[in-house]
Amino acid sequence: MTTTQAPTAARVRARARSGWPAVTGLLLLSALPILGGALRLGELGADPASAPSPVLAVVIVAHIVGMSVYCLLGAFQFSPALRCRAWHRRVGRVLIPAGIIAALASITLGVFFSGPDEKFALAMVRIAFAVPMLVFLVLATTAIVRRDFTAHGAWMTRAYAIAVTGGTQALVLIVWSILGGETSVESETWLVGVGFVINSLVAEVIIRRRARRGLRRG
Repeated sequence: MTTTQAPTAARVRARARSGWPAVTGLLLLSALPILGGALRLGELGADPASAPSPVLAVVIVAHIVGMSVYCLLGAFQFSPALRCRAWHRRVGRVLIPAGIIAALASITLGVFFSGPDEKFALAMVRIAFAVPMLVFLVLATTAIVRRDFTAHGAWMTRAYAIAVTGGTQALVLIVWSILGGETSVESETWLVGVGFVINSLVAEVIIRRRARRGLRRG
């Protein structure tokens, strides 16, 4: 029995060190907002008039495509096995521009908001987190130019946490609907904000754990 358990435990530890459980979880978390974005792109393709204006239609497409690329490829950056390879650097050159495009598009859609008045507060909440995401990406870029890999990883983690909040928000809204019944516009605004806060707190926990591991190695 001991002989069969030892390899199994070793495989579990190796899988955890590879980071693939985290990658899989992040891909699943990204699936809901990416699916929603794909449906929105299909809607725009079938009925371009559904966009507020031709210019904002382009911004919507840029936001969906940029955020989808950022969320999908960014998940693999949490694998230590890939982080030690040239693949990590090559993908990073795609991720940062994609994230910046997505954040800028999100800010633009909020600034030029043209939806129902009751959705205005929700648009402002999204701006309130899109701006920090853009700032984090800029700080991550300056950190990697300085070869400060620790700071670069921390800023990218914070930016990615905001990017994948769509999945967390969907889960929060589902739980709220199950426990509290119908969701109003006001409660949806608060719950979206809660999703952003949850992801940001998780990001800080991850960053601090990395720092503690680095100190122990040192």
